[in-house]
Amino acid sequence: ETVVTERSYFYRYRKNKICLDKRINGEVPGYPGFIFKEGIGYETSQTPQNNILHFTGFPGTCSGDGTVNYDSLSYCKYWRDKIPELTVVELEKAEHRDTVSTQKF
Repeated sequence: ETVVTERSYFYRYRKNKICLDKRINGEVPGYPGFIFKEGIGYETSQTPQNNILHFTGFPGTCSGDGTVNYDSLSYCKYWRDKIPELTVVELEKAEHRDTVSTQKF
């Protein structure tokens, strides 16, 4: 089962107001690996992630955990040089709220 995580939005002007463009659905050119439903873009396991390329030197794809997008989940990797004891563990298919509510975390 693929975990999809809300990450981007398409807006439009309608009656002099900015509103979500619910006409945007499916795949959208320029947004590889994303699926759009009623103007909301969801990253999937096929979404290219710049953080993977930045930290490994290789392109990679993945999604967030269904609550938090991958960019935000992996941001702490930027602190590696400042926090020597930092350990980053990615838990595949772990739900964000369940994970952070356990005693271990």
